[in-house]
Amino acid sequence: AGHFFLAEFCLQTAETAAALNHYQTFTALATRLKLPADAAYGELAIGTCQETLGQPEAAIAAFDRSAALYRAEQDLGMAGYALTMAGGLHIAASRFEEALRYSRQAVELLQETEEHEHYLRALLQLGRIVASQGEVAEARQHYETAETTAREALLPDWRAAALNHLGNLDVEEGKPESAVERFTKALEIVGEDGEPELRAAVLVNLGEANHALGETRRAVRAFEQAIALAREHELPDGLATALTSQAVMLTDLGHLDESMAALEEARAIRLELGDTLGLHGVEINIANVLMQRGELREALATYLRIAEQLEKAGLKGSLATVYNNIGRLYDTQADLTQAISYFERAAELAIAVNNPALTATALNNAALAIYNQVQPALPLANLEEADAKEIRELLTQAREWFQQAHDLLETMGERRLRATVLNNLGQIDGELGDEEQAVEQLRQALELHRSLGQRVGVCQTTANLGLRLFEQADLDAAADYLNEALELAEQIGEVEIHSLTLFNLGLVDQARGDLPAGITKLYQALELTEARRARLGGGETQQRQFLQNNLRFYVHLLELLLEAGRTDEAFAVAERAHGRALLDMMEGGRVDLRERLPAEQLARLTELEQSVAAATTSLSEVVGRSETREQQLEAPRAALEAAREALAHEEKRLAGLHPELAASSGQQPLDLAGAAAALPADTALLEYQYGTTAVHLFVVTSAGPTRLRHYTLTAETALDEQVEALHRACANPRRRYKSEAAALYRVLLAPAIAELPEGIKRLVIVADNALFECPFHALWDEARERFVMDDFEVVYAASASLLGATLRLGAERRREPPGRGMLLVADPDFGS
Repeated sequence: AGHFFLAEFCLQTAETAAALNHYQTFTALATRLKLPADAAYGELAIGTCQETLGQPEAAIAAFDRSAALYRAEQDLGMAGYALTMAGGLHIAASRFEEALRYSRQAVELLQETEEHEHYLRALLQLGRIVASQGEVAEARQHYETAETTAREALLPDWRAAALNHLGNLDVEEGKPESAVERFTKALEIVGEDGEPELRAAVLVNLGEANHALGETRRAVRAFEQAIALAREHELPDGLATALTSQAVMLTDLGHLDESMAALEEARAIRLELGDTLGLHGVEINIANVLMQRGELREALATYLRIAEQLEKAGLKGSLATVYNNIGRLYDTQADLTQAISYFERAAELAIAVNNPALTATALNNAALAIYNQVQPALPLANLEEADAKEIRELLTQAREWFQQAHDLLETMGERRLRATVLNNLGQIDGELGDEEQAVEQLRQALELHRSLGQRVGVCQTTANLGLRLFEQADLDAAADYLNEALELAEQIGEVEIHSLTLFNLGLVDQARGDLPAGITKLYQALELTEARRARLGGGETQQRQFLQNNLRFYVHLLELLLEAGRTDEAFAVAERAHGRALLDMMEGGRVDLRERLPAEQLARLTELEQSVAAATTSLSEVVGRSETREQQLEAPRAALEAAREALAHEEKRLAGLHPELAASSGQQPLDLAGAAAALPADTALLEYQYGTTAVHLFVVTSAGPTRLRHYTLTAETALDEQVEALHRACANPRRRYKSEAAALYRVLLAPAIAELPEGIKRLVIVADNALFECPFHALWDEARERFVMDDFEVVYAASASLLGATLRLGAERRREPPGRGMLLVADPDFGS
């Protein structure tokens, strides 16, 4: 008895190690005196102390001994309690099969007793385990049993806990409205003076459900209350959970620095607690932030490390989430093969754990990755038969995945993601030529978006409906939908939809024969697109990929200008397409010129760029709320404008401090006058631009009565085939190649060379697409029996703008004293 009371006193004074010693002596004496009930209690107390002291394996052994002793004494309630405690430690160690076995045994023992609280603890633990393994129906059954038992036994905290778990299942199944009702009811039951740990947990879940519904202000309030409660009552696990959930919302809103700070604090807490499972969740979200920041290599390394750990632990649900995120990462890098591979693996695991919401998300992402990849090559009517067949097969696969995702979401009763998937289905059906089905899908999506108050979704779907009706030649209806989408896009600040809608309205004007109106809208669309590109995160690769995916803005404007007889402007647009991309390459280039900035200046510039991105996302989020009024947009719009002004001011300041960097960055593509001025008198510029159905050639000279001429060449597919034929002929020493070289000369050069001014000795070739592979200097003038290089010096340039910039930089460097640098040229071993 003395050792027992000393142990209890030590526990009250937080001297756990001393308490453990006294409990061990107490238990040994009880065993020697053949007092099994006391020995059973002693083993239970020993296990509790050892758990507190971070000795989980010893604690499990003590709980096992306690359970065996209590069973022998027919005290099934305490035996079940001991087994539940051991099961909880197996969960913490990620041994879920063992945890499941212990928890099932505990429930079986306790359901025969009147020990309601022990029974409820075991039921909820068992529900958590089976839910993590995808057995949602069984988990719901355990939680509902717990809720009923707690209500009948008048145990309000336990009833609130059961409702909290049921709400979590609702969220996972895509039913946030139902979840909010359960969480709100749980908070009412537990009351202001209820158990702080339970109240904090429910507040966190309420915040997550409100965030899923787009109710950001309510979500923020719930997270802040949970964090304050956890700090006040020193609840480290609850604090880490609340910080992580808050960080997820901050990431979605674009507040990446705040999100990372919250996650770092949560990570430190999980490490201190030794909570491996919780740590995985935090690190997944850290990787999400890294991906949003454009730190893709670091994000991928983090995801892969977490995935390896989750595979070992057998946590299929969490692993499916990680695989889905890795797929998204590869999708942003336009690596379709890897993206699809990870999305498929995510879907398979989500199916295995019976998580339909995650399954639908992965399927939608996989289909969207395909659609985004092939979209620049569309419409199918512009493609050769072989290419069209391949693209059609990809679109068909994407449609199948979209349909599977839709069917899952419809079965679940989930509406928000289903509206998005219906929109995607409508776009795919339109590309596949089923315009009637496309319009029906889009109208269903629009109805869902309107009912949910999703303004961005309404805007996007309305714009897509306008495009589909345009494809059906219903110009008036198309214009109505597109103008509605344009007005909404302007209101909510959706620049991407705004630019694309202007582009499509320009095509409507063209179809109506109003070329000036169409040209004006396409110019506006192009300006918005280039502004988006300038603010794009993720580095030069992502910016050039963005430009490549949006070349249609340049091509359609160029061809519309040519149709209107405005050839000078058409050349300027072609140069914007070529020059912008390659000036970017020189600006970011193989060597990032920003790396020359001192660390503090680069950090400040990066911070301002991220502020612009965060402000843009915040505005979009405010816009997406169903209850948003116009005056509520004033503050986020002002914040975005202030962020942009601060970034522009800093860029201007750095340009003044570093003129050597300003000289090679921020340049604009040349117009006709600038291109002509950059050329020596004996030089002609031949700039090729692939159009929608033909290839355009612009010839610029600095002398002569006509500085610019335009030629429309044969269809681009024929040119591609001729270039490939020349390559095959040149690659085989036994084959003659002059016939292929002559054929290309007739198409690509003969019309232009025949009209060159006197004295032209040099040709500057700006190629496009397959023509980059064409050796213009080796083309054969059959009539004169001479190669091009026999009569002209042939120079290749990425664009007139880059040529001018390179000549200017070269002249500047020649004026500088020689440096002490060295150029090393190695002979690469391609077989290594």
